[in-house]
Amino acid sequence: MLCLNRSVMLPETVIGATRAWRWSIGEWLRSLSSRSLLGVTCMAFLVLVAIAAAFPGAVTPHDPLAPDYEHRLSSPTADFWLGTDEFGRDIFSRIVWGAQVSLLVASMSILIGHGVGLVLGLVSAWAGGMMDALLQRLVDALLAVPSLVMAMAVIAVIGPSLNGVVVALAVSQVPLAARIMRSAVLSAKAEAYVDAAKALGASGLRILTRHVLPNSLSPMIVLATLGLGQMIIVESSLSFLGLGVPPPEPTWGGMLSGAATKYVHQSIWLLLAPGLAIAATVYSFTVVGDLLRDLWDPRSRRSVSSRGW
Repeated sequence: MLCLNRSVMLPETVIGATRAWRWSIGEWLRSLSSRSLLGVTCMAFLVLVAIAAAFPGAVTPHDPLAPDYEHRLSSPTADFWLGTDEFGRDIFSRIVWGAQVSLLVASMSILIGHGVGLVLGLVSAWAGGMMDALLQRLVDALLAVPSLVMAMAVIAVIGPSLNGVVVALAVSQVPLAARIMRSAVLSAKAEAYVDAAKALGASGLRILTRHVLPNSLSPMIVLATLGLGQMIIVESSLSFLGLGVPPPEPTWGGMLSGAATKYVHQSIWLLLAPGLAIAATVYSFTVVGDLLRDLWDPRSRRSVSSRGW
């Protein structure tokens, strides 16, 4: 039992609603096993990418920054698995190190942007009234600006750097996260377990932190998973435009920029390798995000074992 104080106990319905968003690992894996091979493959791919990005030195055969002019624009060989660029640098090594940059930027921007958006959405929905109206008008104004344009504007102010890209992408994620969180909190506030907790004398802060917030997090988790793929695309776009992480730091977008402008016709692997890395990673995040949405949506959870991917 969960106690509001030493003398008042919450009914089982309130306890069950509070813990409804928590799935055991075994139940999650059993639901996952009923899906097609695509979802499992995408998850395995993302795990491999994350491991490679965490320990790039253990899987790369060459220094991603060391030039080798004797093997300039070399095609894929046993020594250079994906060929070399115009400076003789190993493309495979740069892809792996670029994954570290992309995942770091994407994860940090999602963590910061969604954290701020979560707080704004929570305050807006819980406070209501004038506070809600003012915050939502601000969110409406920010949502009118595309993520890439907003990120470019922030970069123009603070300058291109790793920290600058993280801040720019985080700012672009705040309005959507705030809107989603507000909707989730408003839905949770209307549930019967909130009325039951109020009737039992629970304080507003306790209801917010123990009942409303936990039951509002699943949409944010799904949004964060899908947002990781979007942030990789935006970060690559900024690097392609010369507004991302400055060279010689390897980034997928920066590799595309150099290949597409000069050597794509004679060395197609310069374009294919980073392009496929971006496409596969973003697609995998999208598939996993859809999977999480289905698992945490009560309406789809009932039929998760009977649906195809």
